[in-house]
Amino acid sequence: MIEKITTLSQTSYHQYKFRKNLLPDTDAAGPISASILGEMANPLKYLTSEEKHQTDDMAYGSMVDLLWLTPELWDTYCILQPDNAPKKPTQPQINAVKKSDKAIESINWWNDFARKSLGKIVVSKEIFIKVKEAVKMLNLHPLSKHIWNVSEKQTILMGKSNKLHPNGKYYLAKAMLDLLPQEGTIEIGGMSYNLNEFVVDLKQCHNVTEFGMKNAIKTFQYNMKTAWYLNMLQASGETQRDKAILIFQNSSAPFDVHVRIIDNDDINDGKDQYIERITKMNSIDPNNLTGLFDNEVKVISLPKWAKED
Repeated sequence: MIEKITTLSQTSYHQYKFRKNLLPDTDAAGPISASILGEMANPLKYLTSEEKHQTDDMAYGSMVDLLWLTPELWDTYCILQPDNAPKKPTQPQINAVKKSDKAIESINWWNDFARKSLGKIVVSKEIFIKVKEAVKMLNLHPLSKHIWNVSEKQTILMGKSNKLHPNGKYYLAKAMLDLLPQEGTIEIGGMSYNLNEFVVDLKQCHNVTEFGMKNAIKTFQYNMKTAWYLNMLQASGETQRDKAILIFQNSSAPFDVHVRIIDNDDINDGKDQYIERITKMNSIDPNNLTGLFDNEVKVISLPKWAKED
């Protein structure tokens, strides 16, 4: 059964990894997550690529999530780089047999900081100011603040269920949900909805025009990922949850906030997508990828606009 896990830290959650090399044995491979299902949009690329490293945009989004949703954990996962940090020693200074007093002081300072910051995100003063401004705006916005006030934060779901795919097979799965409303209502299109029917995700976005937010949903597959979250919630017993809200925030000043509900048709399309991807997992052989090749000769022609002078 899918259950809420309250005894697992965020670090421990991320250590439960999916081992793609063990496919098609999904039991052995480990917990399926929204990010894994997103990668399965291109299984050939996923199976032949190295593990992704965190980008600056991803790190910034994680910092805003952390400071807004679980500020008490900030010092556990982040560390500020002090303003008085000495200049980093060069490699020749580090390797020198006879070091100057200034070089020794710099080497010792940075070695000590490396120990303190091990496993943490090192945050510059400039980025920290930006993160605080973003969180300030989230707290000022009436809708995002209302949702925050009535929600559980960073809820972890994990377990096995036969309700995640129509084939009735048991799959090990996991999810971490930004905001899980427990009470209250929200007005959408002149109608009032109970917030405990929703799952809510915070997203940083470079372009918060209507086109930009729609493009982000398509590019980052948010409708598929929230459909996965909803199905996991339903498998855990919260059968009333069938809707998803995205809180989009401009990742640059003025850090404006825009609350959007994902269209039900898009949620249903997302569910069809992740079901198809789980189906693929059951037949993929990482040691024989030929079945994933485009192995058909097709006619290709220029589009009409390219033929016009």
